Amino acid sequence: MDDRQQQVKIGAGLEESRINQELIDWLNKWGMRILIVILVIVAGYQGTRFLEVRAQNARAEVFAEYYQLVDFNNPGPVLEFGETHRDQPGVWEMASMQGALMLLSEGTSGVVLGAVNRFAPTEDEKLSREQREQRYTRAAEVFQELADETADDPAQRMIHMQAINGRASALLSLGNYDEARTLLDRVIELGSE
Repeated sequence: MDDRQQQVKIGAGLEESRINQELIDWLNKWGMRILIVILVIVAGYQGTRFLEVRAQNARAEVFAEYYQLVDFNNPGPVLEFGETHRDQPGVWEMASMQGALMLLSEGTSGVVLGAVNRFAPTEDEKLSREQREQRYTRAAEVFQELADETADDPAQRMIHMQAINGRASALLSLGNYDEARTLLDRVIELGSE
């Protein structure tokens, strides 16, 4: 019995040794290739993640700069900012809308937005009738461009409708009632689709 157990132990050891040798041979043949594939996958994932974080940080910086400009209450720099960052998704649309609304606000109130006291503006802060009409005209142009740019994109339908409505408001302020009515009818039509 002892002899038989000895042979079983030797046979098991040889089988285990053969399996270990096969594993070593397989790792020698394929191990480096598998390791390289794993390293490429990990490096690709990390590189993609790095680029995503970098793009998010760039967008965050653009929007932070935009909100700082809006806080200064001056439509000119806001509109310029939109044009400068037209390649950033949503920035041009947002800046154009905000700049045009600022122009409308100045025209309606007759006071520049940066006035210290809008209820008691200084003479420099008051807008003449001609300046108010210039604000309305510029706002109508910006709203029209915004409406044209967003007309074919279903994802920007609300912006498109707001732009048409804003243009109608500017035209009403300029006394162009017929065109404003046509635009408002278009907004109603778009809203019911």
